[in-house]
Amino acid sequence: MARFYYSQRRYEDAISYYSQVIALTPDSFKVYSDRGAMYVALERWAEARTDFEHSLAIKPTYSAYSNLGTLSFYEERYSDAAAMYAKALEFNAKDYRLWGNLASAHFWTSEADRKSEARAAYERAARLAEEILKVNPSDAAVLTNLSQYYAMLRRRDKALPLLNRALGLTSADNKLLFRAAEIYEQLGYRQQALSFIAKALEHGYSKVRVERSPTFHELRADSAFQRLLQAQQQNLKR
Repeated sequence: MARFYYSQRRYEDAISYYSQVIALTPDSFKVYSDRGAMYVALERWAEARTDFEHSLAIKPTYSAYSNLGTLSFYEERYSDAAAMYAKALEFNAKDYRLWGNLASAHFWTSEADRKSEARAAYERAARLAEEILKVNPSDAAVLTNLSQYYAMLRRRDKALPLLNRALGLTSADNKLLFRAAEIYEQLGYRQQALSFIAKALEHGYSKVRVERSPTFHELRADSAFQRLLQAQQQNLKR
């Protein structure tokens, strides 16, 4: 039932059922991690962290380390995020998304010596993602992620064709639209970035996550960006 409600984006209902499972099986490390993911979806960071850390205390797992890394990234704790992703990679070093997440955590940290590590991790993530595309060249999520890795590597020649392929497959996915905005901003296409931020917000993407994206650090001072967020806030109040 909890998984069903999660698939329907009814996160509060999912939490209720996960809590019942925890009451019945208090040592269920996986359920703590799953419930923590629901709290992340609701942007209830403190409760999410408590669940992830409780899950790891019971049994260290790939998913709990990865989830805690993502939560730390959202909280702009990039060094902590990198440490958690590195722990997750000890369980599965072939997951291209983890390498991409680790790269992003290294890239956005204030530690200057992490930039070379970020580049190496992006390159590895890209190689692994390319292998997946050989099997399924129409996977929009992989295409988008790979596009973002190449954007971070300043490979515009590869990033934009991949993004266009992904958008041609599905143009209404709010996460894809958000990633498109990040890719365009990273490559220096400000107007396109603003356009895709607007589309992502229109399709229900989180305003908080848009505001917290490190890619938009310079964009935050742009009056057009501020107007987009204000319009979104007004729509939510209606």
